[in-house]
Amino acid sequence: VSQVLMEKRDGEPPQTSGVLVAAKDLSPMTKLTADMIRIEQWPIDRIPPGSIADTKEVEGKFAKQRLYSG
Repeated sequence: VSQVLMEKRDGEPPQTSGVLVAAKDLSPMTKLTADMIRIEQWPIDRIPPGSIADTKEVEGKFAKQRLYSG
C-alpha cells in the first residue's frame, strides 16, 4: 500500500512527513520500546489527524489496543 501511496503524481513526488508506526504486531498492554516502533515517510495528505512523529513520545508507554505492523 505504501508503494502505491508514494507513487509520483504529475511528475512530482508527493510531499511527505514522518509518522510513527508499529514495527511488528503488538498485543494490548505491551510496554513500547524503541525496537517495536519506527518512523515511516507518508504523503502529507494521507497522515491521520493526531499522528505522532517522535518515538520519544511513546517509549515506555503501553499499547491500549492491538497494534499491527505498519
